[in-house]
Amino acid sequence: MSDAVTDGGASPFEDALLAGQRGEASSTDVLGAFLDAVVIVPSGPAYDETKGPFEPLIVSNGTDSFMVVFSTVKQVSKFGAPAGSTPYLASMPAIDVVKRLAPGAGIVVNPGSDVGFEILPTLLDSIRAAA
Repeated sequence: MSDAVTDGGASPFEDALLAGQRGEASSTDVLGAFLDAVVIVPSGPAYDETKGPFEPLIVSNGTDSFMVVFSTVKQVSKFGAPAGSTPYLASMPAIDVVKRLAPGAGIVVNPGSDVGFEILPTLLDSIRAAA
């Protein structure tokens, strides 16, 4: 078992995620903690009201596209994004990210980390319908 799973998280959401990885919390509990969390969203350009919304980092697994979010700034530093591709960060409630994300896209939390997961587009569609 990695240190990331045995050590405490850096936020209540990470604590819930770690508890889920240890089998001490259900996937519903982890998803609920995510939706209650404030997440960090990397963006290429700086936000400018005259130019429109920021441009979040989108990655693909070959089948689906996922918006990248992080649980903490520390998790951002672990991610190996191409230099200069995401020089800006925005923090926002995860539920707002879910509500504003285009249908057909998923979310990947803490990509490349032991403390992360994917939310498939179909699940996000269900969450939006229930919210």
